[in-house]
Amino acid sequence: MNRLRCKKKDKSKVSIEIDSQPISINPLKTLDYNGKLICNTLYEPLKHGVNCKIISNDCLNEYTIEIFQDYFESKITANNFVQAILLHLNKQYKSPYIKDFLQIKNAILYLMGEKDINTLGIAIISKYSFRIELERTCSYFLNILESPFLIPINGQNKPINNGPYTISDISNKEINLIRNKNYFINDVSNVKNINFLLNNNIKESVDLYKNHYLDITCHTQFHHEFLHLDCYDDFERLNSNLFFYLDIRNKVVFDLLSKDGTQLSIPESLKRILKPISSYIGERNISKETSLSIRLDEFNPVKIIYCDYYPNDLIIEHLMHLLDSIGIEVEVTSIKDFNEFRSIDTKKYDICLKLFVPHYEHYSSIIMTLLWDVKSNDKRKQIINALRRDNTLELSRIMNRTDHTIPIFKGDSIFLKDCDIIGYNLNEYGYLSVRNLRYKE
Repeated sequence: MNRLRCKKKDKSKVSIEIDSQPISINPLKTLDYNGKLICNTLYEPLKHGVNCKIISNDCLNEYTIEIFQDYFESKITANNFVQAILLHLNKQYKSPYIKDFLQIKNAILYLMGEKDINTLGIAIISKYSFRIELERTCSYFLNILESPFLIPINGQNKPINNGPYTISDISNKEINLIRNKNYFINDVSNVKNINFLLNNNIKESVDLYKNHYLDITCHTQFHHEFLHLDCYDDFERLNSNLFFYLDIRNKVVFDLLSKDGTQLSIPESLKRILKPISSYIGERNISKETSLSIRLDEFNPVKIIYCDYYPNDLIIEHLMHLLDSIGIEVEVTSIKDFNEFRSIDTKKYDICLKLFVPHYEHYSSIIMTLLWDVKSNDKRKQIINALRRDNTLELSRIMNRTDHTIPIFKGDSIFLKDCDIIGYNLNEYGYLSVRNLRYKE
């Protein structure tokens, strides 16, 4: 085995790097990547064959969920999950995931105040089983049922810590977890503690890893200068649905950058970090480059804003060169803190660089994330009908842009991981499972 560092002596703890503190570690509300990542270790969704049995009846548009009675010492019941769904559908709760449950029978009419809560297609069958009835067939509703934001809640509307780890303590620099003694699978892991450690300096990550301060580096900011380390077994590269896109509020600039053949290319230094994309769904054929015809007197300086995390700075620098090459002056605002960035009304700027990861494990989540920015009823119907038919070819053509956004890149998950760590399972949607986390003996 070709190791970047020597074997670790203390195998009771795994230290994982994060590039910013999570905004929230409530799985019912968190949207930021690190918040979701940490929630994945603390809370566990329904999973067919692991903690429940999910039976679909396509003829009746129904799903029956039977929770295994030995799961979490039988303390989690059907009511805990049903109450979580009802909380998401409570307008006063302001759940960011409310739209994902609109497939449930009468959910839209309930939210409009035209139907009572008792008419919703949700029914508790027994202490450990419940049924969901949908308005119509939905091929991806199983993915919503198994999503990381459908977590059982207690009587105070708080998520139940049913995952393999629980919080020990939190500081400005780290979040410490210990193994959850109530978790229903505990004999497979020899990792008693997980520490999420904050590191703001991306170029220190490799040294911190080599010196055993980190056991797994950040998934989303592996610097291109360290790609030569791919010859080591510690190096991991996974497919990811981390989308980079431009939110453009200046119509002239939007028309300019959305023309086929004029899309933003990948900076040379990032060609092994990012992948160019021409649509949010799949790929589509792009016509040859067209000549640009603009009137420079239509432009004041174009105002650009972005959050200064790697590789955003290099992407913006590349965008500035592109606009400068056609004579467009720019003003750039860089925000260091992600919390501050979230509080800014970015619609006041001409261009904002943004990122997102789908909420659940199906491409429909990408569509639901972006559908708010499609104002045309005809186009919305076209998108929804194509989704219902599972017509990804048509969706790749329709979803090449929305009213204000243009997809530009997707980024892989690249990181270093101790060669002896197994059971650290990160998928392309950013969902992390540490159920079976352990070190090799």
